[in-house]
Amino acid sequence: MVSREPYIGILDHFCNSFFRNLQGEFREKARVFLVDYCKTNFSSADKMNIVVDIVRHSMQEMYEEILLLFISLNQDREVFSEIWWRGNGGSVVGDAIISDIHMAEWKNIQSIVEKSTVGIKLISIKKYINEQIEYCLKSGDCERQRRFLGSSSKVVG
Repeated sequence: MVSREPYIGILDHFCNSFFRNLQGEFREKARVFLVDYCKTNFSSADKMNIVVDIVRHSMQEMYEEILLLFISLNQDREVFSEIWWRGNGGSVVGDAIISDIHMAEWKNIQSIVEKSTVGIKLISIKKYINEQIEYCLKSGDCERQRRFLGSSSKVVG
């Protein structure tokens, strides 16, 4: 599926159709499958992106479990940074600052990573997460400033 259905992170991946609305033992079998798949494919960002997309859209209760499992198996910053832990893109309606939303998502990821017992091996991943939060903070400040200056010029002009 990964090679036949390239995934660029927009909308749900096709594989979600196998995991939606599962109940009871089928849901548990799906959970075991995803955990095993993560254990086997933790070095492939492409395969992990599909797993993360599934747990983000169809099995949300597994998100933390998959994130913690992944970082226990792989502490490579490059692979971690290629996985769309918070999705890829998005749109906002109204006056919301998208960078603030992204920052909140990165802070949630940070709080999950802090629960890990891996320890010092996670320094590079934690640094990456902090860089993403800092980027979102700066971007959000720029957006607020741009909006303020834009509204100020409308009032004056």
